[in-house]
Amino acid sequence: MSGHTLQIDRIGFEEQPVIHVDNAFPDPEQLVEMATTSTFDLESAYYPGVRAPAPKGYLESVRDAIASVGPEAFGWQGGKLSVHEGYFSIVTKSPEELMPIQCIPHYDGTDTGIIAVLHYLCPPGHGGTAFYRHRTTGFETITEGRQSSYKASLEADARREGMPQHDYIRGSSAMFEQTAAYEARFNRLLAYRGCSLHSGMIPENPVLSDNPREGRLTLNTFLFYEG
Repeated sequence: MSGHTLQIDRIGFEEQPVIHVDNAFPDPEQLVEMATTSTFDLESAYYPGVRAPAPKGYLESVRDAIASVGPEAFGWQGGKLSVHEGYFSIVTKSPEELMPIQCIPHYDGTDTGIIAVLHYLCPPGHGGTAFYRHRTTGFETITEGRQSSYKASLEADARREGMPQHDYIRGSSAMFEQTAAYEARFNRLLAYRGCSLHSGMIPENPVLSDNPREGRLTLNTFLFYEG
């Protein structure tokens, strides 16, 4: 990550850490080139698009980079950081194709050791990433101890407010308050706890091309810290 600029933000009432790096990798165009030769045939129940496996060497370099700043950002003391999985990802679903769960912020798991790393390989205009607080509970992270009460409260919200608008969430809503937002920028990287409520900021009338050079291309890495 030579030549990069790095800062650690503390967002929301819970002051959750977000590692924010610009000019993250020395040759991001090489990663885009790798994406153009990859087969995007992986789908997820939650991700609104298509995916392809990330290069192994890239995943290891991300792990090493986050491990070096992890103690300051996340308060780690010793322990082991390992790669769980990683993908090239491109958003391809139109608002009309979204499931209700894709229209609200999500979390990647309840374990605080899950670290999500999002690397933008697309220019501004494709929409960044935002973080949220659930208004009813006040939760900004969903841990194992909060999961059942959060789900029950969310169901009550839906009965009271109605189902969320069939669209990507943009800004605050009746159920969620946006606490922080980061715009997409080519070669920008974010790292945060996967239990944080977050969502892609997909613009209105988005470019939904599955061409890596035209669409919302990101590299998504999931790490796991075991103390």
